[in-house]
Amino acid sequence: MCQIAGEHLQEPTPAEGAGNYVLEGGAPVSDLVTAGQADTLNRLGTIFDKASVGIGRWDAQGRILAANPAFERMLGYAEGELL
Repeated sequence: MCQIAGEHLQEPTPAEGAGNYVLEGGAPVSDLVTAGQADTLNRLGTIFDKASVGIGRWDAQGRILAANPAFERMLGYAEGELL
C-alpha cells in the first residue's frame, strides 16, 4: 500500500479497473490532483506495489511510512504486517 499526501492508497479491485487507486476512505485519487497528475500517481502506485524489488520509505525517527510487498517479504513480514 502506498501513500499520497499522507493518505494510504488501496489497490483497485478488478471491477474498478487496474491502476485506479482510491484513498483509504474510498475517495478517488483524482479528488486531490488534476487528471494528468492522477494518471501519473496511479502508474507510480502500480509500479510501487508490483515491483519485484523492495521499496520502503521511513521518517527521520526510523518509522516505516510505506513499504511495498517485496520490501515486506525481504524483511520477513507478511503482507500488511509491517505498517
